[in-house]
Amino acid sequence: MELIFQIPFFLLSTSLEGCCDSIRVYDGPTDSYPMLGQLPQDQIHEFNSTRNNLTVVFRSDGSVTRQGFRAQWEFSGSNSTDPCSNYTVLDEPWRATNYSSSSNVRCDREVLWDGWYRHMYHGQDVRMPEYCVEEKMCGTHAPLWIDGTHPQLQDGVVTRQVCGSWNSNCCYFRSNPIRVKACPGNYYVYEFVRPSGCQLAYCAALIKY
Repeated sequence: MELIFQIPFFLLSTSLEGCCDSIRVYDGPTDSYPMLGQLPQDQIHEFNSTRNNLTVVFRSDGSVTRQGFRAQWEFSGSNSTDPCSNYTVLDEPWRATNYSSSSNVRCDREVLWDGWYRHMYHGQDVRMPEYCVEEKMCGTHAPLWIDGTHPQLQDGVVTRQVCGSWNSNCCYFRSNPIRVKACPGNYYVYEFVRPSGCQLAYCAALIKY
């Protein structure tokens, strides 16, 4: 599990040649990650990462010499109340809806849940399924799924009921509710809590919604 700190990056001043100079800001450790914006095309002067890294690339043809840019950055998020910038990454492939194991059955009641979590699968964002999951999947006996839909950005934090599939009943276990929030960047964070019993575990859906 990885604690995520948001990195605010502020362009304090810019002096660029419109045809030939550019500043590009990427949400990650290299320029292969999603681009948060670029100047002078985008009139944006504040960028916020969703990871522990942020990359700034400045390009110029050198034909005209100007002052360039001046910027500042800082770590934030450790004291933030917004769960979209203060969460723990939960990247455990055994939680996948296509994963079945009879030798190492997991139970999330044994986990000391604390705060908010971003569901991932091998580094890619996923979310909890909104549909009945076949029992004995997700590395457990009774897979936990959301009985309802995920929120929209404008909804803020919502509470959702959680069901566990068992004994040919999609909601045989009606587990403890969790809170969910949609975040900019097309991902969700969950305030996971200890389920009502064992063996129950939160699932990660591998399908496109």
